[in-house]
Amino acid sequence: MNPLRGGWVYKNNADIKTLIPAHMSSTLASNFKPATLRDILIEDIQDLYSAETCRNKALEKMAVAASNEALQKIFHRHLESGKKHVQRLEQAAKSLGIPAEGKHCSGMMGITLDMEVMIRSRPSGIRDIQLVCTAQKMTHYKLVGYGSATVVAKLLKLETPAKLMQATLAEENICKAELSALGGDTSYAPFGSTTQYTAGLRKAI
Repeated sequence: MNPLRGGWVYKNNADIKTLIPAHMSSTLASNFKPATLRDILIEDIQDLYSAETCRNKALEKMAVAASNEALQKIFHRHLESGKKHVQRLEQAAKSLGIPAEGKHCSGMMGITLDMEVMIRSRPSGIRDIQLVCTAQKMTHYKLVGYGSATVVAKLLKLETPAKLMQATLAEENICKAELSALGGDTSYAPFGSTTQYTAGLRKAI
């Protein structure tokens, strides 16, 4: 067994590397069903499916709440790409013989719940800036998720899900760059001036 950072060890089982907690007693370990790389990929895909569904619903509300026309267009564009991402996840799940549904993404749900509170409590100018921040948080969550799914799919040599996850990952990197541009010369709009923010919006379209 080779120790891993965080107190986990690799254990060879039926020619596949699985993970078990290093602190677990031998008795408990014998009854413990370790996670395989395939399990991790399935969890990633189902979590992303829940995240995408939640994000798409939120983007509809964000487009309505935005007072800037350019920002509205960006949210609508991201919504359309999000629908394609859902279709890719369905294709990936089908290739694995699993349902795309199955998990509740509490991470994305938390971001969207905070967004709904913000929409009700902020004036339009400040609200637009915070909507950009919300969109960036969503994108960063997706980048981590699709990055993980891509790596695991490649490790398992599963060509179909690997290509599908890689395609969405590339699009999310473009999305990240677009959102960063909304802040003018800064990475996040709230830390830039209103002039920079407005200039960034005009440049984005």
